[in-house]
Amino acid sequence: MSCISVSIPCINASYSIHWLDTIHDILDDLLLHYPTARIFIITDENVWQLYESTILSHSVAGRLTDTIVLEAGESTKTLDTVASIYSVLNEHFVTSSDILVAIGGGVVSDIVGFVAGTYKRGIPYVTIPTTLLAQVDASIGGKTGVNFEDYKNNIGLYNPPSAIYATEEWLETLPPREIKSGFAEMLKHALIADIHYWDTLLDWQNLNWKEIILHSIQIKKSIVEQDMYEKNKRKLLNFGHTIGHALEIQPSFQAQNRSHGECVAIGMLAEIYISYMKKYLSEEVFTSLTQQLQKLYPIPLPVIDKELFIKAIQQDKKNKIDTISCVFLESIGKASIHTITHEDILGVYDYLTINTVID
Repeated sequence: MSCISVSIPCINASYSIHWLDTIHDILDDLLLHYPTARIFIITDENVWQLYESTILSHSVAGRLTDTIVLEAGESTKTLDTVASIYSVLNEHFVTSSDILVAIGGGVVSDIVGFVAGTYKRGIPYVTIPTTLLAQVDASIGGKTGVNFEDYKNNIGLYNPPSAIYATEEWLETLPPREIKSGFAEMLKHALIADIHYWDTLLDWQNLNWKEIILHSIQIKKSIVEQDMYEKNKRKLLNFGHTIGHALEIQPSFQAQNRSHGECVAIGMLAEIYISYMKKYLSEEVFTSLTQQLQKLYPIPLPVIDKELFIKAIQQDKKNKIDTISCVFLESIGKASIHTITHEDILGVYDYLTINTVID
């Protein structure tokens, strides 16, 4: 078993990240650490279809009070979903002596973390991320929330879990597209923090998944510990997200079921372009990175609604009243935080729609 200790200055003073060999090992450890708590599993229909028999055949089923199975997908991240979970918890008179267990990807962990942080002013939860994206990004750092009025993660709070459990076994059931989605976040970690890691990740066919997942977790962990509430350095983790989130809510992207990671990959390309146009990034590095990312994510771009694109960037939760925040890349492994203008946004829109950066 591998365990990464994490100390975070927030409500839950610390939590641990456990890397275990199998799903059964995770469930064993859960019972060991919560010997008397009633267990409430919250998952989605895709995960439950694959692992219902595994979970119910384990001894954890003896203390499983209820299972809430959500519809899979980003459309589930709403206040209506949160309210429906509150109702189930009320039916069972849930208290802080009980434990919520989020089993799923980033959508599930975001929802459960938000519910746990707000129900009765806070009850404990653990998260068991089942996707690569959730293991290296969504489950780490304590951000929780739901979407509201077409804006991504517009309502939320910082509420780290009591523990995070990960295993490579989950990845064996993921389609290649889901692996590539999570891999985009790992590329982001390398681009903003570790040039040697970038070189490792480019050797796509010879990756040690446990090693690189734990390394990505370590990068995000180190940044979060320095700036839990995203006042400064933690904003670097939003590289690719200012543009990526604006694409993720596009009807054309949703119609094609574009994943978060795919949108972040396009967002990174766009923000690399901004970095180059603002003269923070050399032409040589700009050209090299563009070619490498295009090779990894050869996805044609659908039509982008210009008005919605601009509005989404202006509404981004990282912005201040009169500024729009964006992460610039200065070199591989080094990034910085700057503001962009309305004209910059129009330039990115033209870059994405006229030049078709991914073809």
